[in-house]
Amino acid sequence: MKIYLVVILLFTASSAFSQELFTNVKSGDICLFLGNLSMDGQRAKVLDHGEIRWVERKHLEQIGLFSTTDFINEVFRNNLQFEMGGYEPFWEAHLANNLLMFTDSETGKETAYPVRMVTTGNPAENHIFFMFGDKQGNVFGLVDYVGLADPAEQQYCEYNLVEDEALMYSVFITVGNRAYKGCATIKTTKNSK
Repeated sequence: MKIYLVVILLFTASSAFSQELFTNVKSGDICLFLGNLSMDGQRAKVLDHGEIRWVERKHLEQIGLFSTTDFINEVFRNNLQFEMGGYEPFWEAHLANNLLMFTDSETGKETAYPVRMVTTGNPAENHIFFMFGDKQGNVFGLVDYVGLADPAEQQYCEYNLVEDEALMYSVFITVGNRAYKGCATIKTTKNSK
């Protein structure tokens, strides 16, 4: 519990974080960058009219930023979720609407954890960072977005299990007394159309 409080204090003392909002200069549509690039870095995964699409980066022009809170609300409002996973050991989890579904790597058992999200609403920097945890202290996690950069200097999550996408969200989760590290992507929820 002490670690959780220290991280919250560090989080609230740091600057706020945000996510890129673009216009597609080819179509004129406004779209929200979801944090994935194609492996060659030429296409970006965006939310466009409530749908996940891949758009050529050369057609995207940044017009603003969403705060972390607004970004997460937009993701969940569109029936999307953060799909997380990693290795050493292999694990997976899904986060949507304040519910974390974590699959134990050894037993394959899926457990639901109602979680509280901790975010900030100020789009001061080009970065997403948020934490989540349950009231009982059984699960705690944080998601950190590395941000878009010049393609020659672009960073990605180093624990990526997805072979055809470069992911920009790093995830760290503690379940019980075991820590897991991995990456996250944004996908449609299982119960959406």
